[in-house]
Amino acid sequence: MTRRVNKLKSTELLNINNQTHDIVLLCETWANELCDLQVDNFDNFVLNRSNNKEFSKRSSGGIIVYIRNEYACENTCVFCSEDDIICVKLSASKLTTSLDLFFCLCYVVPDNSSRQSLIDTHTFDRLLD
Repeated sequence: MTRRVNKLKSTELLNINNQTHDIVLLCETWANELCDLQVDNFDNFVLNRSNNKEFSKRSSGGIIVYIRNEYACENTCVFCSEDDIICVKLSASKLTTSLDLFFCLCYVVPDNSSRQSLIDTHTFDRLLD
């Protein structure tokens, strides 16, 4: 997503709305709290990267999970950490299975990124905790 082009209107991402995808995970959204990230028939769980004026003049990073409405419920998002981990639970009753399904979307900052110096605890260590 950029200021000039809303990629949620792109052909590729419009396909998430046509019953072929029930869960969509995106990294590098470059969104902020002013962006409209709604997609028809989906709930979304967003972590926008916090802006650090020292390192960046614009929005960057960010992750989002889209889940088709019929699978989401009030306790779907179970855990968020800083601006780079979202853990989600899909209820067994919504999936018509015997077990809940848990998954996480994580953004791991590249070693050569200026953002690396801002991280106190590595993403993998926080997941283990």
